[in-house]
Amino acid sequence: EAFRELGNIQPQTLGALFQIFRRDGLLLGEQFVRHLPILVLLTGAERAKASDVHGEPQVNWAAARYTTALRLAAKYPEARLVVTGGPTVDPVTGELGQTGVAMQILSGVGIDPSRPTFEEGSIDTCDNAANTKALVRPRPGEAWVVVTSAMHMPRTVACFRAVDWKIVPQSADYHSAFREGGIGRFRIAENLQLLDVALHAKDVRERRVGR
Repeated sequence: EAFRELGNIQPQTLGALFQIFRRDGLLLGEQFVRHLPILVLLTGAERAKASDVHGEPQVNWAAARYTTALRLAAKYPEARLVVTGGPTVDPVTGELGQTGVAMQILSGVGIDPSRPTFEEGSIDTCDNAANTKALVRPRPGEAWVVVTSAMHMPRTVACFRAVDWKIVPQSADYHSAFREGGIGRFRIAENLQLLDVALHAKDVRERRVGR
């Protein structure tokens, strides 16, 4: 039923919803920062097992989180950088974890190892918010720019608001391009991949609510 209803939404309506998200502060971006920001990157783009097997950092469909975060890190070379996610090494299996891959990526592109702060105890988005706040102790007036996938940003903003932390959302990894008069081409394979991403996000949200 839900998919039938989605099929009835006009392209212009979807485009309008996209603009509302921007106006509501879910897709704002660093252009709203008036002074030196502090950058927070949410992990989730890392393919830890593949990275471990091949000896080279591997990423998934959310790789643009890194391209956006690295662009900002280069634009603001004096800005602090915080990476929040799972462990460097899985404590049970001893295998490489999310943060371990993040460390490889950042050091591999020349980020000074002393620059990033790593939060390694989170298993979901609301953990990211709570654990990172406890680690960095944000102060009033600081501009915390949080980078994650556009699809993931509404949940991210909600989790940070839940711990009373006002952030500047910087969305990355867009999977659609809304334009007046249409929403793009009909690509079955790409749309199925997008559906998989959406169902994963829904599953994570439902498991969080059930906790």
